[in-house]
Amino acid sequence: MSYSTIQSHHEMFFDATRNDIYRKAIAQLVNKDSVVLDLGAGLGIHGFMAAQQGARKVYLVEPERVLNTTEGLVEKNVYADVMICIRGRIEEVDLPEAVDVIVSVFTGNFLVMEDLLPSLFYARDTYLKPSGSLIPNSAQMIVAPVNMEKFYSDHIDCW
Repeated sequence: MSYSTIQSHHEMFFDATRNDIYRKAIAQLVNKDSVVLDLGAGLGIHGFMAAQQGARKVYLVEPERVLNTTEGLVEKNVYADVMICIRGRIEEVDLPEAVDVIVSVFTGNFLVMEDLLPSLFYARDTYLKPSGSLIPNSAQMIVAPVNMEKFYSDHIDCW
């Protein structure tokens, strides 16, 4: 899936349940001394949450062109002196300092479908301070076998 357009971020941006969970985690971990990396920032919602929580610095790293919109939002916001947009993949950019918190949605679909975990691990191993935290800090894959012959024949087998 491509996340290059604003429309591709719509569902995540307006998912109140998901974003409330991120907001609570950020509130527990971010303070006035925190340096935060919003990895795969998209429109920067989690970076803005960190800035609102009082982070000293927030780096929004995003390779897609949606960062143009994010840059405009940051420039017109009271947190412009705290938030820095960096275009590129985390493996291709250089952050000026280590971070206390990495906020990411890089778990992808079913953890492995979008092959984003290697980038998250790279960011963790390269930029996260030894005492730092990841949001989220764990994940579970739960599988339940089902039989959906009609759904399969109607929606998948027809391809």
